[in-house]
Amino acid sequence: MSIVPEYNRNLFPTDDASTPISIATVAPPVSNHPGTKRSRHAAHRSFINRDQFRIRPRYRFGQKCCGCCFLPNSCYPFKFLLGLFNCKGTVMLKTFPQIFLAVGWAFGVKILHNRWPITIPGVFWTPLYTVTVFLGVFRTNLAFQQYKAGRGHLGAMVTALSNAMRFAVSINNTNENSVNVHRVGNLINVVAAMIRIDIRESKLPQGKKRAPRPGTNDFKQWKKKFNSKFGSSTTAGPTGSTGVYWADHDSHASPKISDLLTLKEIELYSNIDKSSQRVILSTTLLMKEFAGSTNTIALATLEDHVIAATAAWRGMAKIIDSPMPFSYGHLMHLMLFLTFVFGTPVAIMCNDAIGWYGIGMVWFSTFLMYGLEEMASEIENPFGWDENDHDLTRFCRKLNVEVNMLTKVE
Repeated sequence: MSIVPEYNRNLFPTDDASTPISIATVAPPVSNHPGTKRSRHAAHRSFINRDQFRIRPRYRFGQKCCGCCFLPNSCYPFKFLLGLFNCKGTVMLKTFPQIFLAVGWAFGVKILHNRWPITIPGVFWTPLYTVTVFLGVFRTNLAFQQYKAGRGHLGAMVTALSNAMRFAVSINNTNENSVNVHRVGNLINVVAAMIRIDIRESKLPQGKKRAPRPGTNDFKQWKKKFNSKFGSSTTAGPTGSTGVYWADHDSHASPKISDLLTLKEIELYSNIDKSSQRVILSTTLLMKEFAGSTNTIALATLEDHVIAATAAWRGMAKIIDSPMPFSYGHLMHLMLFLTFVFGTPVAIMCNDAIGWYGIGMVWFSTFLMYGLEEMASEIENPFGWDENDHDLTRFCRKLNVEVNMLTKVE
């Protein structure tokens, strides 16, 4: 006897997500396009701004000017220059505090040097700059490796689940295998959604752009609400509310968790405290569905695909749980401050051959090194809400499109 209720096919999302389904009743077709009036009202009812969670478009350097408008074809040859003024998604604004402090100290050093001239030999600065630059380059390379590995794990997860769906369709009604393709497709989407929830997407307080800092009271209260049991939600929800925070506030996803699960299934998952354990349960239910309608060889093949998807999920979790060691980060920031915020203004402004234009040299050197540090800090965890982080919603939506296409083929 299955531990989940009979699957309702009406809850299976359509390809273009044009029929949002309520938990209580089946709603009429409503367009979910961000520009439609009804979608804006639906977003308001779900107590979350859908626009801030919609799939982010990817663009390369030089395609936009100032981050707001695409360059026309006539200006495209000048992308090397116009692209420099794009602040959105870059580290320019994040380095301003360090730059202002370094430039302010440079003014003070120049005034003091004009009154009490001193000179520090270059042999003192050479090893200091060498060690600092080496630490910065190593940190940036390691962060980019994690960023690249994260995208590889996402692709491996989608590939494994897509292969599982193709395998289910291909063996249906062959060699005594009778697979409920629609049910398997639903469970595959649930596995992807649970991985997305565990890695990033729904770990977000209501109306916030990022989660509270760990250790604070806000973080403890929000975590308690996020992992609340079934029917214990303290916030009023829209019509068809499940009473579970993690399910009610998944409206930015595609497909939404409330479109994939029945009310009893949400109750089943909500009895598990940790989102990582919900991933394990979703993969187990997928295997259980397959085991009841296929032979041992087919089940072993599907298990290989599930294991591959689980390995990709654990690879993403490993990236999140393996930040730069505190001792290395502390030394890195200490060296950056002493060398480029404190030391560089002294080295440049105490040179009699350099006038006040040395301020520009201080600005550039501070921006360069702190820009590398801010970039590394942003991309070492590529599953957050930063502009350059991987968009998990995009990957899950592509998988959903493939699953729906395969069910139509079947």
